[in-house]
Amino acid sequence: MSSQGSLLQICPYDSPPFGQLVELYRQAATAIGLENKSVFLGPQPDMPTGQADYLEFKRLDNTQALSRALNRYADRQWTIVLCHRYRSYRAALGSRIEGENWIALAHEYDMLTSIKRRIRRRFIRAPVRFAGVARGIAEELARYTGEVLVMPNALDLKQYRSTLLDRSSARNVLGIPNDVFAVGVVGRLHYKKRPQLALDAFTRFRETEPSATLTYVGEGPERSSLEARCGEGVSFAGKVADARTKMNAFDVLLHAASAEPFGLVILEAMDAGVPVVCKRGHGPEFILGDLGFYAETDTADGFSAALERARSADNAEIRTRGRQRADELFSVAAVSRTLEEIAAEVR
Repeated sequence: MSSQGSLLQICPYDSPPFGQLVELYRQAATAIGLENKSVFLGPQPDMPTGQADYLEFKRLDNTQALSRALNRYADRQWTIVLCHRYRSYRAALGSRIEGENWIALAHEYDMLTSIKRRIRRRFIRAPVRFAGVARGIAEELARYTGEVLVMPNALDLKQYRSTLLDRSSARNVLGIPNDVFAVGVVGRLHYKKRPQLALDAFTRFRETEPSATLTYVGEGPERSSLEARCGEGVSFAGKVADARTKMNAFDVLLHAASAEPFGLVILEAMDAGVPVVCKRGHGPEFILGDLGFYAETDTADGFSAALERARSADNAEIRTRGRQRADELFSVAAVSRTLEEIAAEVR
C-alpha cells in the first residue's frame, strides 16, 4: 500500500450517473496518491473501460453471495471503503473486507428509513460513517446515525467544458431555430420528474412569449401522453447521445421534479451558464444557491412566473458565478479534498 493510503469503491451498477461518478472518484483518489480499486456488483457493459472490476451479478438480492464475492478484496487493509448506495454497503459489511474508515454514501432519500429498527442497529456501527450527496439527504440520515458527512456528486469540469457545443451547433443537433427563446427539459420522461407540469408551465409562459419553444430531451413512459396534449412550439428530441454536451442550446433549463435529492443535470446547466427554473428543495438549492430561479408555488403558475424571471437573467453573470461555484464545490479537486480529509483522519 502507498504511503498515501488506498480507496476501495463498491457500487451496484454502472448505469448513469453511477459509472460516471465512480470514475470521478477514481480520478480524485489518483490525484492525491490514493491507490484505488472500483468494483461494480452487476454485469459489465458491452464496452468496459478497463478501470473497474465487475462481479457480474444479474440480480443483487442474494446478499450472502455478494459478500462472498467481495472477499477477493479482503487481502489488504483499505484506508477508505466507499460504498455507493445501500446494497453495496450491506454486501460489504457481510464480507471480510477491512477498512480503517467506512463510508456509506446515500444518493437518494430513504436509505435507512424503510429498515426496521431492530435490523437497522446491525447496519449502523463503528467505524461506519454515513454520507449524503446533498445536505437534505445527510440531514435525513442524521436522524438515525448521528453525525453525517456531505459528499456531493461532482463533474469532471475540464472534460465537460471541453465537450460543450456552442449555441448554434447544439441547436442544430436538437432542431431548435436560432431566433427563438428555447426552454429545455432534460431527463427521463417519468412521472416523478413531472414533465406534465413542465408542459403546463410552458403553455402559460408562451402566452407572453409566443415565439418560445419547449424541447424535451429524453425518453420515458410519459412521452405519449405529453405528445397528446402538447401544442405549438413543443418538440421531442428523444434520447440524445451525450445530451449534456448540448446544454448551450437552451436559454433556460426547466426542471419540475418534486423532490430532487441532487440533480446532476442542474449542475451541468449551472456550469454551462444556463439559468435553471426549479422547485425549491434541498438538492437544487444545495447546487444553485442564489443562482436558481425558484418557483414560489409548486404549480404551473409558479413555474411560469419563474420562467418569466429567468428570461431576463444576466447569462454572463450566471456563467461566471456558476463556474466559480462548480469549481469550489462540485469538481474533481473538491472530491480530492474530501477524500484527503477522510484519509488523514485515520492515519
